[in-house]
Amino acid sequence: MDSIPVITPFLRESESEGQLIFDGTRIEVPFNVINFEDEERGYSFAKDERKECYTERTDPTGKGINTIVLHWDVCESSRQCFQTLCSRQFSTHLMIDTDGQVYQPLDIKYKAFHARNFNNRSISIQISNPVDVSRANSEIERNIITSRRPGTNETFEHLDFTFEQKVRVIEVVETLCELFKRIPRRLPPLDNDGLISNALIPDFIGVCAHYNSSDSLGPGDSLWPVLQASFGNRPPYTR
Repeated sequence: MDSIPVITPFLRESESEGQLIFDGTRIEVPFNVINFEDEERGYSFAKDERKECYTERTDPTGKGINTIVLHWDVCESSRQCFQTLCSRQFSTHLMIDTDGQVYQPLDIKYKAFHARNFNNRSISIQISNPVDVSRANSEIERNIITSRRPGTNETFEHLDFTFEQKVRVIEVVETLCELFKRIPRRLPPLDNDGLISNALIPDFIGVCAHYNSSDSLGPGDSLWPVLQASFGNRPPYTR
């Protein structure tokens, strides 16, 4: 049985698989990253025609970063996600493709446009998922699951994230919490039904969903058990 590891990233140089970039500095991380400096394989908002997609943070040192916002991109690939964001003058710091590959199209130093009032203090992660069951790709293994609509207990059916994406979400989130000390390993509170809140929480600090930061649908409920297991150091999530 495949399992998603519960990790605590204390990275030694020999364990480095890739690098994230903050303020031009490369930081070793335990997963592969294709960043905006890779002109052949990467995606970049740092081009003149895309300058409207992001801006400076109020505090460029990164000390004001205290939240990670998880999105589903409603796209079939990170490539399509990037193109869609550019066309809408939005942006993101990281993208996780269907195979778990991480892309960094924007230096984390900058404020990405992705979650309204959270933008200045957050890191954005877009996770590739076309969502609509009718858009399922037979070559990509995704379960069909149900999640609650934001702010309600009404459920809807949608495509889940791939196993590889869930593995990578843990690695990326745990690493960012380790690197940016003001991001607590904290999820939104539990509702009365014992499930992670899917309500708008304007002052939340920690790791949240897009629907906790604005009136958006994504990214569903299926990432919470993965992150609860990692943050709570419970047995690994299995499929």
